[in-house]
Amino acid sequence: MPRCYSFDLEPGMQYGLSGKRCSEYKNGATIPGEFPGRDPGFFKISDKILYQAVSSLGKPLIVLILSGSALWLDDMSANTDAIIQAWYPGGEGGVVIAELLFGDFSPSGRLPVTFYSKTNSLPDFNDYSMKNRTYKFIESPPLFPFGYGLSYTGFHYSEIFFDSQFVTRNRPITVTVTVENSGNFTSEEAVQLYIEKSQPDSDAAHWWLDEIRKISCEPGRKENLSFTINVDSLSSVDQEGNIRTDPGDYILHIGGQQPDVRSCELTGNVPNSCTIHYEYE
Repeated sequence: MPRCYSFDLEPGMQYGLSGKRCSEYKNGATIPGEFPGRDPGFFKISDKILYQAVSSLGKPLIVLILSGSALWLDDMSANTDAIIQAWYPGGEGGVVIAELLFGDFSPSGRLPVTFYSKTNSLPDFNDYSMKNRTYKFIESPPLFPFGYGLSYTGFHYSEIFFDSQFVTRNRPITVTVTVENSGNFTSEEAVQLYIEKSQPDSDAAHWWLDEIRKISCEPGRKENLSFTINVDSLSSVDQEGNIRTDPGDYILHIGGQQPDVRSCELTGNVPNSCTIHYEYE
């Protein structure tokens, strides 16, 4: 017989935890798991039971995730007001998280990995191709994209200005953008520059992160940022592992996120874009 533990969330509200493939409510309802004590999203069954009980109360709910990598959060994100992905924050993590929740500072982190949705068809573990992997090659919208994150304030990006639209091997260009804190909260912003080919090959990346800058702005303050675009910025690696820079048009995207549809849907913002041209000398 597996050991079974029970705990009370509030008087008269008791739940059980079993070491088998499912956990059982006191009334007999079960939650299936992929392996003992956990559900398909890699949460402990006890965590899922607790979440379901708390979310059913109809109160504002913030979920704090402590994990070393991405998890499936589809079901949880649908019924949660906010999610804080704190990774492994260390000994002072509890203090910092409390300060964040009570508004002592604004969040400014961005996801360094893609949080896939259960609807994303990930390749088999033994398939080493890049098809449908990472933000560069994913074929359907993820749950939370690489580079995504929220803030207590808002940032406005100006048009992109450049000293030339033409890049050559020996002649880089400089592009400039102005970022303004348009909200009421002092905050840092992660300014991201992505580059994509205007006419990519069928197996090419959607785009790639060329540079990221972290700035700090008080409300109403503006920061002018300049980026250098050279031949290395426009280079990519083909399927044979060769580094190549194809002549033609490239699109630059600058903002606080990727230019993908899902990021724009989550934030309500769209990165600013412009087109440049690379040619051989």
